Amino acid sequence: MTSEIVFGRQICGNLEESSLREWLCADGLGGFSFGTVAGLRTRRYHGLLITANDRASLRNLALASLDLTVKINGNSFQLATHEWQDGTISPKGYLHLEKFHIQEGVPAWTFTIGEVSIVVEVAMDYQKSAVQVSYFLAHSPDSLELEIKPLCTWRNADQERFGPISPKVETYEDGFVFEDSFRLKGPGYKQEGLCWYNGVYYRQEADRGLPPTEDLFCCGTFNIKLDPGQTSYIRAWAGTKNNQSDDDLVAKARQRRVSLQKQAGIEEGAAALLCGAADQFIIAGPNVIAGYPWFGTWSRDTLISYRGLFLATKRFDEGRLLLLRMSQEIKDGLLPNTAIAEDTLYNSADAPLWFIQAVFAHYLKTNDKDLLSQTLPALMSITDNYIRGTKYNIGLDQKDGLINCGANNMALTWMDARINNTAVTMRAGKPVEINALWVSGLEIITKISRICGIKNPPYETLYQQSLGSFMKRFPNPSGTGLYDVLDSYTDETELKTPEKLVNDTSCRPNQLLALALGLFDADNTAQDPFHIMQSVAPLITSKGLRSLSPSDSRYLGRHRGNSYQRDMAYHQGTVWPYLMGGYADAVKKLGAVDDFFLDGLKSHIFEYGLGSVSETFEGDPAHMATGCPFQAWSVAESLRLLTDKIT
Repeated sequence: MTSEIVFGRQICGNLEESSLREWLCADGLGGFSFGTVAGLRTRRYHGLLITANDRASLRNLALASLDLTVKINGNSFQLATHEWQDGTISPKGYLHLEKFHIQEGVPAWTFTIGEVSIVVEVAMDYQKSAVQVSYFLAHSPDSLELEIKPLCTWRNADQERFGPISPKVETYEDGFVFEDSFRLKGPGYKQEGLCWYNGVYYRQEADRGLPPTEDLFCCGTFNIKLDPGQTSYIRAWAGTKNNQSDDDLVAKARQRRVSLQKQAGIEEGAAALLCGAADQFIIAGPNVIAGYPWFGTWSRDTLISYRGLFLATKRFDEGRLLLLRMSQEIKDGLLPNTAIAEDTLYNSADAPLWFIQAVFAHYLKTNDKDLLSQTLPALMSITDNYIRGTKYNIGLDQKDGLINCGANNMALTWMDARINNTAVTMRAGKPVEINALWVSGLEIITKISRICGIKNPPYETLYQQSLGSFMKRFPNPSGTGLYDVLDSYTDETELKTPEKLVNDTSCRPNQLLALALGLFDADNTAQDPFHIMQSVAPLITSKGLRSLSPSDSRYLGRHRGNSYQRDMAYHQGTVWPYLMGGYADAVKKLGAVDDFFLDGLKSHIFEYGLGSVSETFEGDPAHMATGCPFQAWSVAESLRLLTDKIT
């Protein structure tokens, strides 16, 4: 049972290629170890130890790098790679990189210098904020001495830090503690040559229009003598206590990856890689990280990802605990969408409706009737609050049984980009996917009520009304699919002025959810569902679906530049791979067979975030990957499609 990614010198020795391919090790708490194949740190988020707080919404960069120098016959060879503010690359350790590979989730670098071969491996402890970097002398005529300089900081992962004030570095046995925050331990530590490395440059941050430089502090030197065939390691962890076990974290990480694949029944190939990628997003709680390196927990992302992260991998017990916990967090019918700093935001119109879908999907997979009975009060609370109305004008229109939502400058759907507190795509009114989820949710709760022994389900009449209204009102009479938003408005005052309301004809992928959830079928006479598929054809790419048709005057095909430029394009043409899940479900509901999307997803896992699927791609060819290189719902939906195909 293997899953491996391998690059040789042709990639490793090309800095432009190897610095674009990134690896990730997660700690199961929201922290991680993260870098590039080249070893070049191109982001402020790159480092060997990034810690997370209890809510996983605040992270700190601790250990940025361990700069390795090998001494051979009196000569020193530097194997680190750095870029500096003046544009220089020094040292150029990537030129000695013979091979990079990830096996069972553990990234490894093989450096060769003449007859000498050294393998460096990185692994994190599970649900402990700790990382191990191992050094194995694979081949050498003689013993060798390694000199390793730890470059450290302690700052918010989203920010930078500069000298010249020296940080507090306290020596302990075989290592040191940095600013009472984290600890390093390894052989032959000497606290000498402490100094700032000034002007470290991050090219990816420059491309994103963010501050691209900072300073790192060199905290001395570890000196390791290795015999051929011998391994030694340095370990770093959050906190100041010497509470680490003697377990080999590399071996533990590999064993865990193999165990997860066996549990899921996934043997090899892309699905095996994505099974490991899925594990990176599931953290203690249990909870789900939406994406690395900058996202925390988001209820919408968690619930859209649920089938792929928990059901496709057969992590049923963890998934059950997650759903039960979320059922207790509902307030006024809404789920906490995310936490920014210490503020919890209840600003998602669709997350509660996705919760209904997740509960029923779990039941269909496991036949867990007890989960249904425990969560039914929460499902009814959601429904009752939507009926009588809750925050942000989220509530039922009594005339047609459909859900309206929207408030000034709020973005309550998944298209939630905001610039200067102004929504780019507010979509106020009756969004198509919100109402598809609403109608489907009413049907699901009716079914659950019967399963739980309720003879007269309370929402059955409303379900019939809402379904009828959906089928009557959303189809565009021109036969070009479904409206994206009914009764759309741009200002809350227009909500009270019916003559100003319009139906939004934007060609977006949201309408596919109506097909995916089974609201339309091939025999439906009100609207030919194949017209819906035809209408979204301009959105389809091999990497996912565009968020807006290229023929729309608002379409933006490039997702790059500063934060303003990126946020403007975020939902105005940018491709989202997670939407392939809904497209595939729609195709399946119509009885068609179309697996072309699998090839694009499988090839991508070697291109950007290794073994994973990125958040977004540019709308224009060649659809370059953008956004988070490791994204939960992208991985989850890709894995779900692959495992559905396998089974």
